[in-house]
Amino acid sequence: QVPGTGFIQTDTVVNWRDISTGIEGENTAMHGYELLQNYPNPANPSTAISFTVPCRCRVTISLYNVLGREIRRLADGAFGPGKHTVLWDGLDDSGQAVSGGIYFYRMRSGDFATVRKALMLK
Repeated sequence: QVPGTGFIQTDTVVNWRDISTGIEGENTAMHGYELLQNYPNPANPSTAISFTVPCRCRVTISLYNVLGREIRRLADGAFGPGKHTVLWDGLDDSGQAVSGGIYFYRMRSGDFATVRKALMLK
């Protein structure tokens, strides 16, 4: 289990069984961190993912397929306080277009982690 996240991880496969998605009822803004719903959603051919951090900190934003495999890392570095946006062009890490369907994107920063769902249309 990855400490503080509720994720069980082996290599790049995540077990989604016990994950709080952050989609309903979770107020992440009260912690100073926020992961917003991607726009547009459904996405075709690309979508923007915005997030907010309260201080200069390392942020990782990763995309996962429904099997829990990481397919793309959109952000992995230091971000200053405020709102930021990363774009997903519908490609995986190898540059191949993904198929239409449901994907999950996860934001991690220190002990904070949350997940949202995105729909890709083709």
